[in-house]
Amino acid sequence: MELLHYARRVPDAGPLVIAVGKFDGFHLGHRKIVAALCARAADSGMVPSVFTFRTFPVDFTLTPWEERVRLLAEAGVRVCIWSDFADIAQWEPRRFVGYLAGRNVRHVVVGAGFVFGAGRAGDVRFLRREASRFGMGVSVVRCVTRGGGRVSSSRIRACLRRGEIESATAMLGRHFSVEGTVVAGAGRGRRLGFPTANLRLSHPLFLPDGVYAGWASVSGRAFRGAAVFIGASPTFADPSRKFEVFIDGARERFFGRTMRVLLVSRIREARRFSSGARLREQIQRDVDLIRGILRRSPPLTAAFDGSGPKG
Repeated sequence: MELLHYARRVPDAGPLVIAVGKFDGFHLGHRKIVAALCARAADSGMVPSVFTFRTFPVDFTLTPWEERVRLLAEAGVRVCIWSDFADIAQWEPRRFVGYLAGRNVRHVVVGAGFVFGAGRAGDVRFLRREASRFGMGVSVVRCVTRGGGRVSSSRIRACLRRGEIESATAMLGRHFSVEGTVVAGAGRGRRLGFPTANLRLSHPLFLPDGVYAGWASVSGRAFRGAAVFIGASPTFADPSRKFEVFIDGARERFFGRTMRVLLVSRIREARRFSSGARLREQIQRDVDLIRGILRRSPPLTAAFDGSGPKG
């Protein structure tokens, strides 16, 4: 996939069919839009493209920029035109439509709730009317619903803030993933018989403290079952917040290596124990419970089958 800053000239690869959006999380709704985009491109011979934002105002993103780029490419997008949101936030809707026309866009694909331009003044009706002035077509993709509501990045963020991992998974179509570098810790887990890898995360995390069932992959290797702890260590009077991963059956230290963690379920809150022995007993119960959860929940990654979700 070719990455192009919005101010650059688009190479003459042919007319573009383009989807517009942030695509944060690349959830089921995004996948449906991109599936429609690729189908339109296949039928028309146009180049499947997106216009998206590298950065935008939000307290945390569901997917880092590099991962969003990878997901879009895997889904079949061939050209990604990007800007930072602040660069065009004050553009009037008419200016943005004219910009697309000037980039050899012949057809635009958006979701049913699409709004754009300064003050969110442009909507689907405006887009249809203005695009027709430039001879561009517009396709509007129906929203995907799950759990009685429309799938959206903001709704997924709200679920994650509450620790509702299963609800987030249902809307993402895969497990929410976290990535970081393994760094040295205090070694308490190893002394308790459950050696953990301490992760320095690649971007801020707004999940509630607690113990999670998950899958972990080190340096791109196969996923293995994991117990994940997020929070401080009140049992040891350590107030620093950590992201610790116990990979079931692993004894390596993994220092300096990249680890990707898929979160499956939050099983309990973080709490203080009266002694290390009591904590060890609880960790064993946690691990036993997590093993059962993971037997029913294989790792769901970002594989894209091209068919798009139903509904």
